[in-house]
Amino acid sequence: MVFKNFIYGVILRVIIITAFTFLASITFINNGFSLLFFIWVVFTLITMGSLVYYCNDINIKVTRFLESIRYADFNSTFSTQNNKGKTFKTMNTAFNEVLNAFKKIRSEAETQNLVLYTVLQHIQTGIISYNSNGRIGIINNSAKKLLGIGQMKNIEDLEVVNSKLYETFKKLGPGQNYLLKTDPETQLSINTTGLKMEGQNWTLVAIQNIQNELRKHELDAWQNLTKVLRHEIMNSITPISTLISSLNEIIVEDASKMESGDFKIEEESYQDLCDGLKTIENRSRGLLRFVNAYREYSNIPETNIRPVNVKILLQSILQLLKEDFQKDNIELFCDIKPDEMIINADEELIEMVLINLLKNAREALLEQNERNISIRAFNNGQGLGCIAVTDNGPGIDQSKLERIFIPFYTTKKEGSGIGLALARQIMQLHGGDIKTHSEVGKETTFSLHFRA
Repeated sequence: MVFKNFIYGVILRVIIITAFTFLASITFINNGFSLLFFIWVVFTLITMGSLVYYCNDINIKVTRFLESIRYADFNSTFSTQNNKGKTFKTMNTAFNEVLNAFKKIRSEAETQNLVLYTVLQHIQTGIISYNSNGRIGIINNSAKKLLGIGQMKNIEDLEVVNSKLYETFKKLGPGQNYLLKTDPETQLSINTTGLKMEGQNWTLVAIQNIQNELRKHELDAWQNLTKVLRHEIMNSITPISTLISSLNEIIVEDASKMESGDFKIEEESYQDLCDGLKTIENRSRGLLRFVNAYREYSNIPETNIRPVNVKILLQSILQLLKEDFQKDNIELFCDIKPDEMIINADEELIEMVLINLLKNAREALLEQNERNISIRAFNNGQGLGCIAVTDNGPGIDQSKLERIFIPFYTTKKEGSGIGLALARQIMQLHGGDIKTHSEVGKETTFSLHFRA
């Protein structure tokens, strides 16, 4: 509407200038350089000046309006009380409304930024952002406290305080996480996210001290382990202690000394002694097996991770177990995609995990009429390699499924409860995980997920 009125104003002045010019021309033709001719010329010049002023004034206002927006000077105002007509009044009113709208938006943004800044400074998680040059954008109080630094303008300032932390930040990329122990009371969990703002790449880092959480989980783990140890030891020691007491009574009551100095004992008592000693031997061996299983679980060697060809790995394992599968009439299916799939792993440890999973699958099928085991190796679409072992056995009940990875928990009569717990520990050492899915009466799948 403003520009429409402006056009009308320009057209009107152009028409007046044209009319005055026409009148001046007619007067000049009829009377020459007469007084009336000069009057028309003066009116024409005045009207032309008015047109220039009219156009220039609106240009000045538009320029001033745009500069107010450019420099965020929303306190500027345009007077609506003037003698230049309705067009300028409408335009000034529109300019004021736009500036007020911008002023309101900026006020709301400043309020939100203030709230965000306040929240950021009071949360327990440390937050740092820095660009590709290391320049710090945001750093909150928690981050300063966790890093042990007062002020920080560049990520290089961290080198003076803690060179280990500085090296960690230098090698961290977007989407990575890292654990770092800076002192006995501080275990930092560092997580990063990549951002792009105003054409620059930024890294947003979240830092947390998880030492207390680790201690809590460590305490829970020790308490659970103590319960298991106490239960297993008591199950062995109590009957051994009782049997020893009973055997001692048999010797005291039923053994008699002969004149030759030798001792004799009745056959029934002798048999009781033999049975009792046999029981003690069996329970002692059971306790020894338990201790050896615990030692196996708690003494995993360091990993030697390198590229491993999955096809060669599986062929070696299946050749090793081939006779057992044939003897139990188990059909084995193997599918590897891509054919030359490579994973980063410790070949010996992963071989041990897969052999354990295949033996578990074989044992689960012994009471089934139809016995099938399939091994699939594939990429999960996120650049991570997976190896899945599936059997068509009876499945695992959901209540048991949640506990099968707990050390010393087992659903087998002869099992130690170490195999799956050990498998999970090995996969965690690889930076990966082991997952399971089971449908009772249909199938069970254990899948190994490897980090890229």
